Amino acid sequence: MADKTTGYGGKWKKWLAIYAVVGVIAYLIIYLVFFHHGGSGGGLY
Repeated sequence: MADKTTGYGGKWKKWLAIYAVVGVIAYLIIYLVFFHHGGSGGGLY
């Protein structure tokens, strides 16, 4: 299986980093939206 990685030298690392960044950004957006909408009368603070 490792022999077929001739054209994919470090592309999977780039895609892994892209997916990680997109996931973190999406998580932060959802977290902030829920915090702003439900934080006014929430019981967290």
